[in-house]
Amino acid sequence: MKLKKVIALGMAVTALAGAALKVSAVSMKDIFDAKYYASKYSDLKEAFGDDEEKLYQHFITYGLKEGRNMSPILDVVAYREAYGDLDEAFGDDWDKYVEHFLAYGANEDRDQGVMFNPVQYADAYSDVKEAYGDDLVAIMRQHYITCGINEMRDEGTSKGYESLDALKEAEARQEDDEADAPEPTRAPETTETPNPAESPVPTESPAPTESPVPTESPAPTESPAPTVSPAPEESPAPVESPTPTENPVPTEVPDPVPTDPSDEDSRTEELYNAMIAMKETYPEGTPWTNDNMYEWHALSGYASVKGYGCAGFAFMLSDAAFGTEALATEITDVSQVRVGDVVRLNNNTHSVIILAVADNGDVTVAEGNYNDSVHWGRVIKKADLEKTFDYLYTRY
Repeated sequence: MKLKKVIALGMAVTALAGAALKVSAVSMKDIFDAKYYASKYSDLKEAFGDDEEKLYQHFITYGLKEGRNMSPILDVVAYREAYGDLDEAFGDDWDKYVEHFLAYGANEDRDQGVMFNPVQYADAYSDVKEAYGDDLVAIMRQHYITCGINEMRDEGTSKGYESLDALKEAEARQEDDEADAPEPTRAPETTETPNPAESPVPTESPAPTESPVPTESPAPTESPAPTVSPAPEESPAPVESPTPTENPVPTEVPDPVPTDPSDEDSRTEELYNAMIAMKETYPEGTPWTNDNMYEWHALSGYASVKGYGCAGFAFMLSDAAFGTEALATEITDVSQVRVGDVVRLNNNTHSVIILAVADNGDVTVAEGNYNDSVHWGRVIKKADLEKTFDYLYTRY
């Protein structure tokens, strides 16, 4: 079944149905993020650098036609494609899709192409609601993009964009397989002709909900926080860990006495014990939601980063393990995950801290805001970790 047919079966809405918020005239430029656009597409970064006007002109001239996304808020192309009523009403007037999203779609729970819902965001954070009221443009630009992403405020995100991507990938694979399948008249021996019915492999595109993810983390990778990434050269080795980073493989280290601080196993055990000791203060089931905040000072270039909910709990345990002075480095290679690392998952919507790493690559984690509480000991399979991994902060 083609993408538009799949979407049509699940959509029975009217273009302008539902209650509208009072939204001043807006356009795509109100949600365009030049840094996001450039960082998402390396060819544009190379061609235009950080020139906002050139990047915007590229998007208007070429990006829309190419289906590129220019914002951590809304993929306007995907939003149009998902909702036929809007396509019929607005045609190529792209500004109208942005205006509809803010005036109606955000309240109608239209989530296809949506990576950030300002209505849900303001409802989740009372300080935002108090400061900006129903000014959705200000909530997006003045708070979420400026502060919220860096503070890892997760509420208000959606899986709509991710699920639309999955449909697109499945359709593309099906079309490729159908194109590659030989004509029946040219294949006299049926045993040599691939069965067209077996060519699509929907199991290769599992729905995101198959991952064992916390229920409070519904959203996507489409909200990266590039400004949070500290420069590696600014991150000195933790004062508590004299182990050189050039020697990360325990099997290459002679077996010293267990108290030797250069022993990788001893260091891992030390970090684990420091984190698990926090279980006395925060036992299983302790209430922990996005109302809980912890201020972290580990990111180079930032006086502090406010972590809410799951991020705050992970930051707190990280300080318990490494102390408050050790700086953190961002790593995007999932194979580098180690005990004590803060790992960001599920399209940049949930944080965990690693308690143990098994030989087969499975990890055991601790996390806050897991069903609104503290949870210790969840095991994430290696395959699921690789599928949901975004990046990690390490203090080794």
